[in-house]
Amino acid sequence: MTVAGAQSLALRLQSRARTWPEMAPEARPRLLLGGLTALATVLAAAWVVHASRSTLDALGPAAAALGLVVMLAGRQVAACVMLASLPFAEISIGTDTSLVRYVLIGAFGAWFADAILRGADDWLRFDGTDALVAVWAVGSIVSAAFLDPSQVGSFTVTYLNLVLVYFVTSRSVRNADQARAAVLALSVGVAAIGLLTLADPGLASGVTVTGDVVRLGPIGTTGAAGINRFAAWLAVGAVLPWLALREPRRISTLAARAGSLFSVAALVATASKGALIAVGAGLLAYALLVPRGARLPRLVLTLMLLAGGWLALPAGVHQRFAAFLQPGSDAYSRFALWDAGWRMFLAHPLTGVGLGNFQMYASAYFPQGTIYAQDQASHNIIVGALAETGIVGAAVLIAMIGALVGQGLSMVRADRVLAGRRADLAMAQVTAGLMTGYLVFLIVSMSVDLQRDRFFVALAGLVHGLYRARAHAGR
Repeated sequence: MTVAGAQSLALRLQSRARTWPEMAPEARPRLLLGGLTALATVLAAAWVVHASRSTLDALGPAAAALGLVVMLAGRQVAACVMLASLPFAEISIGTDTSLVRYVLIGAFGAWFADAILRGADDWLRFDGTDALVAVWAVGSIVSAAFLDPSQVGSFTVTYLNLVLVYFVTSRSVRNADQARAAVLALSVGVAAIGLLTLADPGLASGVTVTGDVVRLGPIGTTGAAGINRFAAWLAVGAVLPWLALREPRRISTLAARAGSLFSVAALVATASKGALIAVGAGLLAYALLVPRGARLPRLVLTLMLLAGGWLALPAGVHQRFAAFLQPGSDAYSRFALWDAGWRMFLAHPLTGVGLGNFQMYASAYFPQGTIYAQDQASHNIIVGALAETGIVGAAVLIAMIGALVGQGLSMVRADRVLAGRRADLAMAQVTAGLMTGYLVFLIVSMSVDLQRDRFFVALAGLVHGLYRARAHAGR
């Protein structure tokens, strides 16, 4: 390149940097597409080059570079990249550093910088739901500080992360197009991690169960996610592209729905009874919630779909369901855990035993001589909250969940009135789909304690963001 060419390139970059803050947010994703595509190429190349050492180590530089690119994006792009990265939270680079941390830092930085530079103060305005989220997070940290000071540092980082994810998602959904983009991002991220797990089971945890079924967990090295939590993500990724997106012939819709097949396959590979039941319950709920058409024919078609899906499941999954209530099954061990959690709550009704301490104290509350006592977490979001934070903490959590479910149902009811207006169909579709995805995740959380999961607050933020946007638009 000549000196004149280099100077010309520098001038063009300088001009682009000056005009970036004034550029329409809708134009930024298109301009960033080339950069993100190039970065994906670098990521793949790094994976190949360093494969002889560790495929996970190779992700570090590429993830850091992605974080820097995201820093240049607007709030909407940053939120979408963050949502797509959430399923990768359990992939570790080296020993302790999570891959998603790079992307989260970039997304948060871009989001706050864009909000400040563009003078948008709506993200600063709190409402009742925001207050519940803040009280839940702060109260949980106070509980840890009061009952187990040794863990307050780690829980402070955890809940700060969760609150930031909630606020980014809840303030980045302002219309149907942005909500659609968020659904696409979340679906693609889940499909990608599902595909990686299926393609390279050696990087995933596996547990052999009856019927020669290998239960695959998430790809990575931390082991913190577990099979059931992984299945909860996959359950959401399996239903969102089909229920929340209109215009089935659009390339983005087709791609998201094609990707959901990987989510479904990985979900079946987990053999998670709770997640599979949640998908079925979610589809039935959607048949009743969707704002258009007659409910009875839709309900019949949904039941037929579920029956066909049940018959298509592998024999090993059928055997797991058949053994649901047999002595020694997972169900009996969870009944024992829930009973221990209830006893723990009765012994410490106000404050509980302390955040994260369920597993430490559970053995003392199992009935004497029981064969189902296991050193595990509570496996229920409500039981876990009652046992660890007492009636006060559980009441805040239940109020927060109840407020979001109420907002979602109120939007669905309003959409049934407005269903005849074509302009509102896209918003109605994405509202019903997101609400269904949130319900699916909540149903799974009745068998897995997911109150400190990023998906828990991300989905809550999307539901509340739609509610805020529609309230502002008078819908």
